[in-house]
Amino acid sequence: LRQCEQFGVDHKTPSGATALMLAARAGHLALVDALLLRGANPALQDEFGHTPWWHALGRALIEPEFAKRAIAPLFERIAPPVLDVQTDGRLVRLQHQQGEYWVLSLMLAGFKTQPSRAEQRSLPYYRCRQGFFADGLQPVLDALPEHLWAARRKKRSYINHLLARAEALSTYLPARKLWVRSYNGHYLPNPAMQLRQQGDGENAGWRAVFDVLNLNWVDQGTADSNRWHPSLALILEKATLRLQGLASGGEAEPVF
Repeated sequence: LRQCEQFGVDHKTPSGATALMLAARAGHLALVDALLLRGANPALQDEFGHTPWWHALGRALIEPEFAKRAIAPLFERIAPPVLDVQTDGRLVRLQHQQGEYWVLSLMLAGFKTQPSRAEQRSLPYYRCRQGFFADGLQPVLDALPEHLWAARRKKRSYINHLLARAEALSTYLPARKLWVRSYNGHYLPNPAMQLRQQGDGENAGWRAVFDVLNLNWVDQGTADSNRWHPSLALILEKATLRLQGLASGGEAEPVF
């Protein structure tokens, strides 16, 4: 707080984040409240597109106990009530009561670390590299309180159904096309999707999802010398070709 008085409440720390981002990731509610009272902006982003809310969700993906303890009160303080995205030039507005809101939020918040060895996980590394999947999402979703994630949703079959119905090639209506299948049972955000960015300046308005998430930096930072672990950029390129092939009536690229 002394540093905020000296440099401004939204000054960047040596890690490139604002104080509110770090307080949210720590789950330090008293500090979050103090920063918000001083005018901290919860819509600001770091170099990887992470807002304070995404910082908290990123930790929750790794630590379900953190989700149980901190996500509900942080949601009330700093979470956006809706997510606005565009797919195929069509606005899709996701309310927080919808399952897609939570799954997409977790994918966006966890994209930077999902393919990385930097985090300790209970699931095999190779599975996490392939994208997001029901077994990886379920622990954090199950840890959410009833008013955010209803008890009827707390089963793997529901999450699998949710992933399948909002996939870009799904025939489910309404067709939200929020993610693409990267491997069997694994998904990544749809490369054709755009996110509405809040705030002022050049980052406001509609931006391509992987411009927001800084795909190039993430890809370089999570590169793996194992030839059986293709890069994120290659996985997404294959998924995009598969979408384009089916859209044009041509032969689809296979899923890994």
